Amino acid sequence: MVVDEYLVPEQAEKYNFYQLIELLAKSSGTDIDNLLNLPPDKESIRFISNPSLAFVTRDISSVTVKDNKVQIKLPFLSLTGTHSPLPNYYLEGMAWEEIQQDYRLTALLDLFNHRLATYLYKVWRKYRYYICYSHSGQDEFSQRMFALVGLGKVSIRQSLQVNQSKMLSYAGILASAGRSPHLMASLIAHCFDLSNVNIESWQFRRVPIPQQQQNRIGQANAVLGENLIIGTHIPDYSGKFTLTISELSREKMEQFLPTGSLHHALHNFVSFILRDQFAWDLQLVLGENQIDAMTLGENTGCYLGWTTFLQEPPSNPSTMLKMQE
Repeated sequence: MVVDEYLVPEQAEKYNFYQLIELLAKSSGTDIDNLLNLPPDKESIRFISNPSLAFVTRDISSVTVKDNKVQIKLPFLSLTGTHSPLPNYYLEGMAWEEIQQDYRLTALLDLFNHRLATYLYKVWRKYRYYICYSHSGQDEFSQRMFALVGLGKVSIRQSLQVNQSKMLSYAGILASAGRSPHLMASLIAHCFDLSNVNIESWQFRRVPIPQQQQNRIGQANAVLGENLIIGTHIPDYSGKFTLTISELSREKMEQFLPTGSLHHALHNFVSFILRDQFAWDLQLVLGENQIDAMTLGENTGCYLGWTTFLQEPPSNPSTMLKMQE
């Protein structure tokens, strides 16, 4: 990797060590994740030690460009200088060689100093997710977080049709066992940038009875008190909820209609975060003054049964959609 001098910022010696490496790596196009796996001729950044025994006042002693590589002289974490664990007579000898510009022993130890500084930077970066994060979660740690919540494959994430970066923020919640109504409402509100989302549990529904389980007098399922059920449906309150989204603008409501861009995304997202696949309805409630008078022949977005009202509409008109039976 060829590095020009213009890539090195002015007064680079005053930079923080980690900040300078981030800046230089991005400027030179260095793959930071593979920093330890690059062969020497592909490395664009080289760390060398400062054998001086003077008091250390900053992270960087000097920054130069030599042989198309950025050489960063460090006064810490090395086998030379004030932080070295070596005996003083070695350190004093290398400090004298520095003055005489004779770097034989220092250059040998820099083979190890370079690796030490590289490992230090990698360890620092590993535990700072906000730095190693890449767009749409393409970095290695984000991929592991996706796999933790069942989104390891790109095709699965794309099928949700929601912001993948937001899904990363839900990793801890989605990995847990519980799915309370309040938690689900909060996830939906955050994912789709909504201000008022509520879930009403214990909604009434009629569940169809499979034909093989229906009563057939004289043939099957006719024992009173055991398997006799009259009718083709049974009432149920435990398997359905209603998702209510309130205070919607006209444009936002149309996006959640079956013809809108967010309808399938909402359906897929709710199906993903549900532990058990319940039946559910979607209630869309408009905010105040969001419905205009209907005029035939004009393209005002009047959808029959959804956004069309005869006479004066209510203050907060709503529509109900069946999402999953």
